[in-house]
Amino acid sequence: MGLVPRLVCPILDDVNEPVTWQDDLRSSRFGEAAARARVAGAGADMLAALDDLATVEREVRAKRYGVARRTLKRYQENLQGVRDASLLRASVPDEGVAQGIVALEAVAEARLADPDKALVALEPAFVHRTTAAEAQNVLGVIHAVLGDEASARASFDRALEIDPRHDRALTNIGNLFLERGELSEAEAYYRRALALNPDAPNAHHNLAVVLRKQKKVTASVRALKKSQRLLVRQSNDAGREEARERLGKLGVDPRKVAWGVMIVAVVLAAPILLRIVRGGPRSVSTPELALAVCALALAFFMMYRSKN
Repeated sequence: MGLVPRLVCPILDDVNEPVTWQDDLRSSRFGEAAARARVAGAGADMLAALDDLATVEREVRAKRYGVARRTLKRYQENLQGVRDASLLRASVPDEGVAQGIVALEAVAEARLADPDKALVALEPAFVHRTTAAEAQNVLGVIHAVLGDEASARASFDRALEIDPRHDRALTNIGNLFLERGELSEAEAYYRRALALNPDAPNAHHNLAVVLRKQKKVTASVRALKKSQRLLVRQSNDAGREEARERLGKLGVDPRKVAWGVMIVAVVLAAPILLRIVRGGPRSVSTPELALAVCALALAFFMMYRSKN
């Protein structure tokens, strides 16, 4: 195998100086930049841009590449309206990040099992910190599946060097210990992952497995139930995102669809409600009343969905 690409990331010149949100931005630590900028009182337009970048970082880390790609596109579209956007343009190679996300998606869809081929395919993702940690994690998973534990561990460790908050890399190291039967070490890594991301279903599930093997039945059941709840919620979220993705490819705005359905529901309910106001509940039939109630419920539901 060839040399693994190393991430080129700006280093602060003087570590003794207080870190500012601008420093975090230049170092591509978008979550930290957004948090510090909020405390520093940055403008609303800058905060919105930083929040988008932080979301991209978080969604790539969670392997929700489609959400990350759409959020990055929104960031790019809104950049024109940001005052002092020059700092963002100078610090964020958004096209490079976009190419890295596309590479991650391509490898996931191709289900590559050859580390050398994956290394080539992931090359655009190694360039920027936002995607480099995830690329190393993906490479580590491929090594692990092939039984190359040493290479897998090295890739996971590199992922954590780039992004210490990459909870899935911690979970994967825990899996290596679990495979070797080193249960206490595996449990420690799963708990570290959950400390960073309490909503990680795989970490909860694997923690449940480790706890069961250690005869900690009550704690194991609790972790398993938590995992199942999170999986259901994430499955619903994934279905919603898939629908948005398909509508987006058709050039349809999902929010406009939601508002359209809501308007139709209100139009259906309005005449029936007007008759009730004028003549009382007995002026409409039971099926008409049921239709009005269902239409209003649908309208409120679509209003909620349009905001989420």
